[in-house]
Parts: sequence; C-alpha cells; structure tokens
Amino acid sequence: MINAQKDVMEKVRNSIADALMNYTTDELTVYVKDGKVYVSLEEKLLFKSGSDVVDPKGKEALRN
Repeated sequence: MINAQKDVMEKVRNSIADALMNYTTDELTVYVKDGKVYVSLEEKLLFKSGSDVVDPKGKEALRN
C-alpha cells in the first residue's frame, strides 16, 4: 500500500514537472516531501530585478 502511494505521488510529480518543462531548474523545481508535491518558483522567474510587477513568464508558470 505504501509503495502504491509512493508510485501515485511520483506520477503526480512527473505530471506537474512535464506541464512546467518550459522552465529551467534555476527558475523552478518540483519535488515530493512528506507525501506532498511542492513546486518552488524562484524569485527571478516571477520578478525582474528591482521590480514589484510579476513578469509575464512568471504569470504563465502560476497558471500552469
């Protein structure tokens, strides 16, 4: 049962990673921790240096 749950979580992680494959690892990461899938967006993906406005590429990542 535990292995089945791990397989499901890995499939979810892979699905999310595939949906976000247009981004590099220095822009975002997808990982599993404590049975949950996390997507971590780097600041440089969301904002240009010195700006408080979300960049269009960052908005696209959030929509996915």
